[in-house]
Amino acid sequence: MRFHGVNLNLLVVMNALMEEGTVSGAAVRLNLSQPAISNALAQLRTHYQDKLFVSVGSRMVATELAQRVAQPIRDILLQSQAVIQERSGFEPANAKRRFFVAVSDYEGTVFMPLLTRHLSQVAPGISVSLRLTISHAQLTVPQVANILEHRQNDFVILPDALASQNHPRAKLFDERYVCIAWKGNDQLNTSLSLDQYLESTHVIAEFADSRSQSLDGDALVTLGHVRKVGIAVEQFSLIPEFVVGTKQIATVHAGLARLFARRFPLNIFPIPVEIPPMSIIAQWNSIRELDPGVRWFLRQMSEVAQTIPETDHA
Repeated sequence: MRFHGVNLNLLVVMNALMEEGTVSGAAVRLNLSQPAISNALAQLRTHYQDKLFVSVGSRMVATELAQRVAQPIRDILLQSQAVIQERSGFEPANAKRRFFVAVSDYEGTVFMPLLTRHLSQVAPGISVSLRLTISHAQLTVPQVANILEHRQNDFVILPDALASQNHPRAKLFDERYVCIAWKGNDQLNTSLSLDQYLESTHVIAEFADSRSQSLDGDALVTLGHVRKVGIAVEQFSLIPEFVVGTKQIATVHAGLARLFARRFPLNIFPIPVEIPPMSIIAQWNSIRELDPGVRWFLRQMSEVAQTIPETDHA
């Protein structure tokens, strides 16, 4: 389709080139040949009278003009998608659609299995693609905006403290921290004192070549407490492997502790320090506000969040 003499399909190619950084990447993304992408780029250069992209090593770097028009083009495409998907109603029982949700290792392990089991019952034609983000400790507000605006995600699930101020959000649940220990750890019985907590060796989550730790670690430092670290891992799912069979303990989200205790011989203790709970939210691009499917999916997430046992959240 041409609009003011321009083939609007060129905007799709322009957006793919901006996000992929290579002709080959854009071709794979759009399921086109590399010559077709190169031809579209030539047309774009003619229209804008600008190179748009210059080769630097193996990647293509956008010119100033390309950077200037990139966001408006993304907005146009997202708005077009929302308009196309707008219906008088959304019938989940008959709908065939895939939702893209960005999550960390934590949300992907604790919350998303509950959600997908629920969806399989109420809307069997709905599928979900999980896109793992970096850990909460490494995530920044600008990165959250990038996840929502540039990566074509329907939602991102994350702590409220990391939310972008430019897009709507909805609270899902509050997650508190607890401590886990091996059931064979005879140094701990029915409770865990602060002295025992600080004297014990800990398994912790640590990221980015030890430059950042999980949010509970930051909170403990703020309270003036220092843990004895026995081992640091980059995945929460590895933590119980290094707790079982040892005197080591670990501080984890309550939801994770509950899952771990199903699979490993672990005891769960209230943490003997006041670490504020982590408020988990869902956030979506404001451009998708008109999409009835997005509104429906948000309601499903909220409903599932309410089923999380009270022992798992504050």
